[in-house]
Amino acid sequence: MGEIYYRKSTLDLIANKLLKKYQDGKFLYGNPQPVPIEQIIEVEYGLNIEYVCLRKNGTVLGQTVFENCFVPFYDTDNMQYSIMEVAPGTILVDISLLEDANRCRLRFTLAHELAHWLIHQKVYENSQQSAAKVDGNIDSQTEWQADTLAALILMPRMQIKKAFYKITNLNMKDKISYMAEVFDVSKQAMSICLKLHNMI
Repeated sequence: MGEIYYRKSTLDLIANKLLKKYQDGKFLYGNPQPVPIEQIIEVEYGLNIEYVCLRKNGTVLGQTVFENCFVPFYDTDNMQYSIMEVAPGTILVDISLLEDANRCRLRFTLAHELAHWLIHQKVYENSQQSAAKVDGNIDSQTEWQADTLAALILMPRMQIKKAFYKITNLNMKDKISYMAEVFDVSKQAMSICLKLHNMI
């Protein structure tokens, strides 16, 4: 399994193309608002989202399945690991992300897995492997690309700038909180995004 190199500018173009196409670009050109990532995955790309306990210890948050394969999961009823056959075009998400407190993490995981589907199909082709989102930092070009594209989909650069420069009467901490709420992402994700665009 090899890696494909994408520049950040290329990933930005991919995110913009996706958002231009969806609902006539209202999430790219309209008022800043949360991108409906689940609807984009299911309606625009026809992918299936399934929620299962991926690992007992919660380290794997999501997986993208590119071809028919068998995937391990933790069977909470029988308290043991089992294997299930999963069809191509399926995004598996850990059930822990359905808790209200994990909403922002769920949205980012979904965007991360969609990113894998958009740019990494050739990487995983004929490998019988799926792309997995592991909790924590992964030193991998492929995972960096999926994280970067996910952020650009959920926090489009043009919309971030539009929202950020409208708020002038708040300190930086409050600006980050406000922006995170507008885009329905975590404060940490928003802070990283603003630093990436040299806005803080």
